[in-house]
Formats: sequence, C-alpha cells, structure tokens
Amino acid sequence: MKYLLNVKNLSVEFNRRDDRILAVRDVSFEVFPNETVAIVGESGCGKSALAKSILGLLPETAKIINGSISYDDNDLLSLKEISLRSIRGKEIGMVFQDPFLSLNPTMKIGQQICEALFAHRVSSVKYAKSICYKILSEVRIKNPEAVFEMYPHQLSGGMKQRILIAIAVVCKPKLLIADEPTTALDVTVQTQILKLLKDLQKGYNMSMLLITHDMTVVADICDKMIVMYAGEIVEMGKTQDIINSPKHPYTRMLLDSVPTLDKHKVFNRLKPIDGFLPIIDSPISYCSFAQRCPSAMQICARKRPNLTKDKQCTRCWLYDKRKSSKKPDGSQITQEVVQAGK
Repeated sequence: MKYLLNVKNLSVEFNRRDDRILAVRDVSFEVFPNETVAIVGESGCGKSALAKSILGLLPETAKIINGSISYDDNDLLSLKEISLRSIRGKEIGMVFQDPFLSLNPTMKIGQQICEALFAHRVSSVKYAKSICYKILSEVRIKNPEAVFEMYPHQLSGGMKQRILIAIAVVCKPKLLIADEPTTALDVTVQTQILKLLKDLQKGYNMSMLLITHDMTVVADICDKMIVMYAGEIVEMGKTQDIINSPKHPYTRMLLDSVPTLDKHKVFNRLKPIDGFLPIIDSPISYCSFAQRCPSAMQICARKRPNLTKDKQCTRCWLYDKRKSSKKPDGSQITQEVVQAGK
C-alpha cells in the first residue's frame, strides 16, 4: 500500500540566543491511508516540533536542518507558503494543544468554523452555515444553531475542544494531526474526545497522527505506535505488540508509570522514571537514555544504538547485534555519558 505521509531522516533544531537544541533527530516514519498512528513520549521529547514541521508551523527560532516530508506525492518542505496554505486545513487538519488558547476570543464560533470553509471549499454564506450546523452535530454539540452564535468564553473546556476538532475536520482532510487533544480536560471528557476522534476517523476515512504523553489513550484507537525520547524514535511498531511486549527500557518504564487498579480496586503504587530528559545540543555518539536506564551497559555510554529494522523496531543495545554484554555499575555509566557529552 502506498503511504499518505512519509517523514524521512527529519532533524529540527531550535536556536535561542547562544543556545542550540536538537529537538528532532533523524526521525523517519510513514502513515498509510485510514491508519491511526500515535507518537508518545514525555513532554519535551520533540513530539509537537515534529507535528508542526509537517505543516510548516515551526516558530522563527526553529528550522529543519535535514530530511524530507512527503504528503500524497507532494514534497512539503519545497512548497512555497501559498501552496502550503492550500494543503493546511483542506488536506491536512490539525487539532492544537490547548482548547482554552487556540480559539479567537473575539469571534463567534460559527465565524471561526466558516473561515476554514471560505478558505478552501465554499463561498456561499448560507451553504457554509449549513455545513457548520452539520459538523457541530457530528462533533456531538447539542443545539448547534445556538452554539454557532456563541463566543468561546461561553463554552466549557470539552465543548471548546469539540469546536477545535470541528474546525480541523470541516473540510474533510485526508490526514488529521491531533496534538495532545485531551490536555487540560478531566478524565470523563478525555474519554469522550478520544471516542469522537476515533469515530470521525472511521466515518471520514481519514488517517490520524495522534500526539500524546499518555500511554493509556492509544491502546484502543491507534494501529501503530511511535515512542520518542530526546528527539529520536526509540521504539516503533503495532500498538498492541508494543503494549503487550515492550522492548525498549524507556517504553517499559512509561507503561509501568501508568496508574492501574488491582483486583480489589486499589491503585497500585506508581513507578516514576527517575532523572530528566537530556538537552541535546549537538550530535551524540552514545545512547541518550543511558543515564536513566536500569539495563544500561558499558557500550551504551560509548556508542549510539541503531534502530533495528523489524516489525517492532527498537533503538537499544539489548537488541543491537553489535552489543557488548558487560554491565558496569550506574555511577560508571553516568560518568562515561557525561564525558562523552563534553
């Protein structure tokens, strides 16, 4: 099957004064038609930078330094801004992170949805209004005619998120990028939003790229999972394969940090991941997870593992054929990584 989106060897850097941060490092993956792909990882691992790169929405402080992004035979990185605008919204829709900040507080809800229609699909105000009523019903907004005339401050957080989803899908895009769509919402509303996204993806025959830090949201709605750490992919494969049998230590620790109930309906003790994400400001020759990894070996502090090429790809020396089996103590690993970073 031919891919819809192909990201190949993508690297993105941020420059702030004298600082340089490699936010995305040599990332490659594909999204196929009608496929839902999750990108998961801690805050700061490069997920949102990757999403914004696809649509050319990176801030001025960031730039793509390597790689390519192809969408439906279009090289997105070579397109001029006017051509890219014809793809944004119409071909690729995006649900942004914060529903409380993403809507224009001075414009009515109907105006904000109609803007996307006028930019890509229709010119008739009457026809646009009828489409807006329909899409508001599809995102499960009660009394769409009344909500059409409201301002964002009159809506709850869950309703605002539904409006953002309506804006993103009103032009029936082939690909929907949802960047942390459940942030700042309570658990009940999160479940409703995720079910809505799943239903819209199936109903519109869209592909979806779901970006999240919450491993619990991907199990039921995503076909494939990509786990990112410090700007690079550390594990990639079918969602159920990764959840049932995670290979990379980071993936296992992410899953262990999710709160669960035992048979007596008591929450099990959380297992936090000790340490912090490293700031990568230049290409490194060691494993970026070595300092936090309970399975680290000497070679982890000296050489960067490759991403294995199999059904469940893993960037870890435990699965790299070039590995060394000798394990040092944690202090030796830390010291070697610090020296390697100098």
